Amino acid sequence: MCRPSLEDQSAVSQLMLDTRAFLNGLDLIPRRSSADPVVLGLLSKSIVLTEAIVILVCHGSHDEAFGLCRTCIEIQLTIRYLTNADTVKRCDRYLGYFAKDTTEWAKLYRKYYPNHALKRRSDAAEVEKLAAAYRSPHRWHDEQDGIKAFASEDDSFERAADGSPLNEAFAYEIPYKWMSHYVHATLPSIEPVHVTLPGDRFRVHPGAGQSHQGLTALLFSFQAVQLNLIRVMRYFNMTFPDHLYAQYEAVVTLFQSMPDRP
Repeated sequence: MCRPSLEDQSAVSQLMLDTRAFLNGLDLIPRRSSADPVVLGLLSKSIVLTEAIVILVCHGSHDEAFGLCRTCIEIQLTIRYLTNADTVKRCDRYLGYFAKDTTEWAKLYRKYYPNHALKRRSDAAEVEKLAAAYRSPHRWHDEQDGIKAFASEDDSFERAADGSPLNEAFAYEIPYKWMSHYVHATLPSIEPVHVTLPGDRFRVHPGAGQSHQGLTALLFSFQAVQLNLIRVMRYFNMTFPDHLYAQYEAVVTLFQSMPDRP
């Protein structure tokens, strides 16, 4: 894919600013359950990640932006799973895992830094109670296939033209898998720009401007935010506003209509 222009980067950056302004203007106050803080927290994180991806792309760190974009896809599929069915139950598990993980980190801190006092959280009693009731410190769900199951689960709301439920298998099988190579230490993440061929002099990769993945990272990241918005608004029984939807579609059109660039 071609490299992003300043117009592309500015469009995504402005879109996130407008999204922030819209959400902050709602003055949402989470209800007394685990679900509201969890889904809103994930939505907030997806917006900040997209803003970070814009910064990386502006710097020329396109591969690094592409790797970070995998987290955008993970949040997209996690919000989908949480809001698709049994939302409160699933968010309770999510929160329980957080509590368990927090207490496990406290154990590790005391193990490796025995001479340093660990400041106790203000909500430590509540966290410890949740952690004691939570079994596994390794996952917050019972899906054997993990994120793949989040993507494959039949959608409770969206339907295909023939009436069959949609899923997001594509998001897992293509962008998530593709971006994973740029998260992990695998050959596709270093070849060809980091690889020195036999007989050539080794040089550290200059980084900026050497990759073509920045545009793809921008596209997938802001589209993930759009999907997250749609699902979170639906969870709150609110309508995705027409003016904001039009802004997202305008940026999609910009990316689709751009001329080929080197």
